[in-house]
Amino acid sequence: MEFFRRDVFLKIEQLLSYSPLAPIVCASRYGRDCMYNTGHEYGRVGADEILNSMLDGLVYREYLDPHFTVPNKSKIVQADVNEPPWNRRIPGCVLYARPGERLYIHVLNGDPNDCHSFHIHGLRYGIESDGAWPFGIADNHGDRSDEILPGRMWTYIFDVLPEMVGAWGFHDHAHNVAKNVNLGLFGGLIVRDPKLECPDHEIPLFIRELAAQRGGSRLCRIRP
Repeated sequence: MEFFRRDVFLKIEQLLSYSPLAPIVCASRYGRDCMYNTGHEYGRVGADEILNSMLDGLVYREYLDPHFTVPNKSKIVQADVNEPPWNRRIPGCVLYARPGERLYIHVLNGDPNDCHSFHIHGLRYGIESDGAWPFGIADNHGDRSDEILPGRMWTYIFDVLPEMVGAWGFHDHAHNVAKNVNLGLFGGLIVRDPKLECPDHEIPLFIRELAAQRGGSRLCRIRP
């Protein structure tokens, strides 16, 4: 089939002091417990509990330009009045595609502390777009598809076929896979069937336990 190119720009960014209980600290709309569970008899989650749940996360954040200056501020769930703003949420983005598209996903690693990659399920790609360490490749500049160095970028190319309609996950797949996914470096791509009408409400659902890892050593090489 004939494919049409579409460019997507993702930047791996840190999300400091993030708590799923209160993505925006001291905002009254967060930190609530409408079920009034034990310890929350007044409908509020305690400050200590919020602080204990905080971590410095990582996200894929979508931008609308190749210079990564215009972030996509659209909500993930349009009907969710409690969704945190674009710069205080995990996952950072959800992508959409249609059969017949050839996606050029440009991933810039904005994490100054570690190497990362981009690995997606369900789509068709070649070895140059396999972000699963150590199965990627290196280019003439020494960059690797499965190990994007801090400040560097890699372009992954994926074909979307009709049989790929559905929801697919993507995530970091460099060295510290579990560690970085547990910090929020994951997302989803939804391939829509062009023959079907869009539903009134779309709710992408992610079930993931966020967890910070204490200690640990760096495994990726850092270019001098």
